[in-house]
Amino acid sequence: MRHGPPSTLLLVLVLLLALAGPPGAATGAPAAAPDTGRPALQADTFDPNTTVIELDLSTDGDARWTITHSFALDDANDTRAFERLAEAFERGDVGGSYVRTMRRAREATSEETGREMTIRNVSRERVVENGTGRLVTTFAWTSFARASGDTLRVGDAFTIGTETWLPGLASDERLVVSPPPGYRIDNAPSADSFRNGSLVWEGPTEFDSGYLSITYRKLTPPPEPPNATDSATPAGPFDGQLLPIVGGLFGVGLLLLVAYLLFRRERPAGPVAEANGGVDSGPDDGGATGTAEGTEPTAEPTEPAAGSEPAEPDEADGADESAVDPELLSDEERVEYLLRRNGGRMKQANIVKETNWSNAKVSQLLSSMDEAGRIDKLRIGRENLITLPDEEPGEFGE
Repeated sequence: MRHGPPSTLLLVLVLLLALAGPPGAATGAPAAAPDTGRPALQADTFDPNTTVIELDLSTDGDARWTITHSFALDDANDTRAFERLAEAFERGDVGGSYVRTMRRAREATSEETGREMTIRNVSRERVVENGTGRLVTTFAWTSFARASGDTLRVGDAFTIGTETWLPGLASDERLVVSPPPGYRIDNAPSADSFRNGSLVWEGPTEFDSGYLSITYRKLTPPPEPPNATDSATPAGPFDGQLLPIVGGLFGVGLLLLVAYLLFRRERPAGPVAEANGGVDSGPDDGGATGTAEGTEPTAEPTEPAAGSEPAEPDEADGADESAVDPELLSDEERVEYLLRRNGGRMKQANIVKETNWSNAKVSQLLSSMDEAGRIDKLRIGRENLITLPDEEPGEFGE
């Protein structure tokens, strides 16, 4: 296994020890190991290939931390060295620097935030699979985030005074922050990637004080569709027959329309013949004869008129179903139409371009639709990602 410089969090530990320790520790040099008659393995004597720091939030604000050091086991020597290191790790002789750093950070942030915090349930285990050895540390940090109603805020527990105890990541480190199930990002800083609701940062990188500030919002379940109860019933004559029912209703409506048109065609025959009889009757015809014979010619022009009336709405209905004119839609319907046309998600800037509306109008409209549950508005860095409800955001860069 290769050796190299300690990670950023190890350096932070030295800094915290220098600030909180006795005067003699201000130089930042690590304390000498006690003489036990055997070499003492220090926390910074091993250099993993990668270190992944995972932070999984719960709805009450607690955070489960998982820190995984991975080692490539290329040969038998690497495997034997890892087994010796793993034994010392499970005893607590090595690999405890991250936990010690966070214990000190917890003491300071608990006092500043006014929230009672604890670090508990610390566990260490080794995992060997597929040519890789892993040393896994897990623990719970209670009240790490601020929980208020449907909102979860992360950020103040990363800050001590005006500084952050996590100033960055080393080149072999990765930070992953994940919300609890049923929550979605409402506001967050820029990240290297966005995967299934989790924000991911890759080292090397630096974090300014207050940078790691994230707000999550609980998703409001969509309203239950009217037919949901019917479909959930154990047995019934219409289970799984929604399409035939709709088709039957359409057929009944069509029959009613035909009946109406026939009724309309037959009803005006008498009055029309009577009116036209006075106009069409010639001077040689008697009044009664002209009226009786006038019924036949008046019926002829009535037929095409009656026949043409149902054809016009049918053609118009077909045109409405085959194409949508955005100009005839409301502003909210037009936004939903654009989202459906673009796979269920768009950036807010692209909606401005597509509609040619002002930024202020689009922002106000989307906020209103977000509150009404018609869309989800996610803030990622300087961008707003707009999605239909229950639509997965996917990779933000798409």
